[in-house]
Amino acid sequence: MTKLARGLDQFPQKTIYVLLSLARESGMVNLGLGEPNFDAPREAIDAAINSLKSGETHYTPDPGTMQMREAILEKTKRDNDFDFDPETEIIVTAGSSAALFGTILATVETGDEVIVPAPSYLAYDPVIKFAGARPIFVPATEENDFIPTTEDIASVVTHRTKAMIVCSPNNPTGAVWSKSNLRGIADLALDHDFHVISDELYERILYDGNKAQSIASFDDMQEHAITLNGVSKSYAMTGFRVGWVIGSARVIDAYRKIHQNISVCACATSQAASTAALNDCEYYVQDMVSEYDRRRKLLLDRINNHIPLMSVTRPKGSFYMFVNVKDLVDKYLEDMLEYLRSEKVKSFYKKIPDVGKQWVNEGDSGSKISMLYLIAKVKTLTAPGIAFGPVGENFLRVSFAQEYGLIENALNNMQKVLEPWG
Repeated sequence: MTKLARGLDQFPQKTIYVLLSLARESGMVNLGLGEPNFDAPREAIDAAINSLKSGETHYTPDPGTMQMREAILEKTKRDNDFDFDPETEIIVTAGSSAALFGTILATVETGDEVIVPAPSYLAYDPVIKFAGARPIFVPATEENDFIPTTEDIASVVTHRTKAMIVCSPNNPTGAVWSKSNLRGIADLALDHDFHVISDELYERILYDGNKAQSIASFDDMQEHAITLNGVSKSYAMTGFRVGWVIGSARVIDAYRKIHQNISVCACATSQAASTAALNDCEYYVQDMVSEYDRRRKLLLDRINNHIPLMSVTRPKGSFYMFVNVKDLVDKYLEDMLEYLRSEKVKSFYKKIPDVGKQWVNEGDSGSKISMLYLIAKVKTLTAPGIAFGPVGENFLRVSFAQEYGLIENALNNMQKVLEPWG
């Protein structure tokens, strides 16, 4: 059989494949995927319609329309406290995933190393490996609010280190890096000459008075910071597929060569919609965050005070929390496996993708088995923590991008199932 490029035939199926397959099950309460349940702002939709009606159905300049770049500039000055040249230091992309992929390809190559604090977004690992580089994971514990110390990060820096990825607010944990945390990383980057790729997709979704800090706002980081962002999460516009990369002219020029040959430009209609969102929809962001906070508080109260065998650290941002299920796994892993292998759930078992069946057969991952057990028992989908790195074992990522009432029903069902074991 003809070999696939870059060893893609050896890449394991991502957990997201299993989650997407199971999310389609009838009656499933989806707390596993990061898809806001809100519709895009009316202003963005109207702008998209008007764009189409006015004939904006052609290529835009490859860095993005100037209206879009200027809207991002004003948003960045307002929210992130730094400036950039909209002519040379930004490029609008077909989604933040493209922003990540192109940035990695533009800055690292075979044999390089990229530092990744873990738990981490599950796309970082394969994208780094696709570029021929090696991800160096630095584990962070729940006791440290899932943020590694500067000393831990410094201990893995080598002459091969070419970049580090920081995601704040974090997916999957909801952790928010402080200014002092980032200052320590900036000093390492300057001392050892590597880029810091700052994934800020959730930077508007914050609670309890916390503020997101952009590492690019440090005056000495202009050549070393690369900022990734987009409209998917803060404006509930996942389907519009618009993101952006802000960096030095040198980085953007390198990215542009990849961009021109993969996507040419971001969708014209989506850019018009995103420009309207950035310019006119601050109220919308605030309303969404207020509702996310209501759901967050519900989950915190029920998990920490009413549902046995689970606990959770208070997330400071994003719409995720990392739920500790170690007690459940330690005491009842075999019981959960017995249930999943029983005739009682034979019809459900048939619907699991083959990679999920393999999880049951192996039976050695508490987070994967806990996830499947909750699906089979109460039709509630979460994400297994191990998908975000080994340090995520015995955790479940729970998304509260779902309606309040559905979250409440899911919690009621989980409580009923786990109380006899508690």
